[in-house]
Amino acid sequence: MGKKKISFLGIVLKRHRKKAKITQGILAKRLKVTPSFISNVETGKEFLSIKNLLNFAEALKADPGQILNDIYYLEKNPDKTSEYLDDEAF
Repeated sequence: MGKKKISFLGIVLKRHRKKAKITQGILAKRLKVTPSFISNVETGKEFLSIKNLLNFAEALKADPGQILNDIYYLEKNPDKTSEYLDDEAF
């Protein structure tokens, strides 16, 4: 995965976390990782395996397919990133 895709992955996971009203600390406990790991994923500094992506989705009670669709949407519409983060309709 290139840097750009990782950034969008982090943005999408952060949005799903906030939508679920879960702090980085709570998510870290659910995943048995450190809060700094969560932060690094959300800021695009850490890579995730497919298995870890599925674990994130499960911990967030999010559909992994929707996470991938959201990443695809942002890749095709990078100018919509701020709107994506702010809009509850997504």
